[in-house]
Order: sequence, then C-alpha cells, then structure tokens
Amino acid sequence: MKVISLDSKICQDLDQALKKEWLEINQFGGFASSTIISANTRRHHGLLIAQLKPPLGRHLLLSHLEEILYIDEVAYPLSTQLYGDSVHPDGYRNLREFSFIPFPTWTFHVEDLVIQKSLVFMHDEQTVLVRYRILSGDPN
Repeated sequence: MKVISLDSKICQDLDQALKKEWLEINQFGGFASSTIISANTRRHHGLLIAQLKPPLGRHLLLSHLEEILYIDEVAYPLSTQLYGDSVHPDGYRNLREFSFIPFPTWTFHVEDLVIQKSLVFMHDEQTVLVRYRILSGDPN
C-alpha cells in the first residue's frame, strides 16, 4: 500500500496547508474531517460528526482539540486555530509531515522530540480515537 504524505514544505506553508483536507467515514454516515493542520475551515469540519438520526441527523460532537506540549514549562503548540485573520495557536510550525494512509497521521518535531499523532475514526461505532506516540528523543 502506497503511503500518501505531505512534507514540511506544505505543512508549514499556511496557505498551502489550509487547502489540503482529509476525511474519514464510518458505516453509519458519520465522519471526521479537517485540514491537514487541523484548522477547521468549513462548517462540516470536526473530529466527530455522528449520524444519530439517519438520514439527516448529523451532529457535531467534537469540533477540535487544543493541543499543547509542555517541555520544562515551555509551551509548544501542536494545534492550529483560525480566528478571523489571526492564527492561534500556530502548531503548524511544528508539523513536519502529514500522511493519509492508513489513517490521518501527523508528525511533529519539538526540540529533540519527534511526536506522532494518529486519528482513528472507528468504522463500526460513533467513536474517534486520538493517539500520541514519542518516536524519538528523550521524553524526560
């Protein structure tokens, strides 16, 4: 299976990154979707949009996560949000790679740490899982 990924050249270019989107669906008509930097730019973006009353009963249950990594009391944002013309936090600056397969996966570099975030949208239930792993570096 070929892995489709976008490198830091695209991930750290705000204009380019906002044009790239991902989508995961489940068997009930629910979905998760956003831009590759997790900044919701459309009304239907969110991490858990559940189909509770088919065919038109979709409900946004989880819009986004505010993600901040603290190292020695220094805050490093991992999430990105847009407020009008402002961007805060600017976690896309720490994003080095986004891949689509087998599910949306983000790789962040912060100091000497390489952190991977994966989003798994369960296909047989109305559930989303977000997993963080330290791939390299000293977590202490």
